[in-house]
Amino acid sequence: MRKYFFLFLSCLLLSGCVTKTEQPPKDSHTNPPPVVENQKISLLDYFPKTPIDKFFIGIGNEFAQYTEKFYPNEGPYYPAVMDNGGNRFFRIYKVTDQEIALVYEQPDFYEDDIPTPSSFEGRFIIQPLLRFPLNVGEKVGQWKITSLTEKLTLPIGEFSNVLVIQKVNEDGSIVRQYWAKEYGKIKDEFLFKDTNGDLYEVSSELQNIK
Repeated sequence: MRKYFFLFLSCLLLSGCVTKTEQPPKDSHTNPPPVVENQKISLLDYFPKTPIDKFFIGIGNEFAQYTEKFYPNEGPYYPAVMDNGGNRFFRIYKVTDQEIALVYEQPDFYEDDIPTPSSFEGRFIIQPLLRFPLNVGEKVGQWKITSLTEKLTLPIGEFSNVLVIQKVNEDGSIVRQYWAKEYGKIKDEFLFKDTNGDLYEVSSELQNIK
């Protein structure tokens, strides 16, 4: 079980995963997918105000529990440190009113001082997460929007109109992220069937912020 979670980490946290091409449904006589009615809202609404610490409870694996600490931004760039007890990741997000992207990620980060995002700018690799227009079925990089109206009950509370993005890897594993206004990402989910057909599930759910 432990080995599957390291697969989860590599797919969810690093840039090396390849998505499996999904074919459109054959039935074309379906209702059009939901669309965010007011596309003038800013994606800044889907990112937490910094500085902030987010605490996630883990379900299914000891390393699914983690904290992510966000530091004051430098222009559109937001540095953060994610720590799951097994590794510590330094991240830089680029957030504008039109897009949220992970532009830098470094594992094994154990420095006390947080470097400025501009010092890494030459090494940025843009991995878009959310981008307008917010339509179900819209693909953004490796991710695909699967819902705009999800309802969740998490340790921190209840959420509605949650935005869900998903990617499917070559091995058939599925990674999902759940995003809510003002909170940013509130849940991670990893689904994988082993060679015996047994479903393996790992999730991280927002428990507290400060």
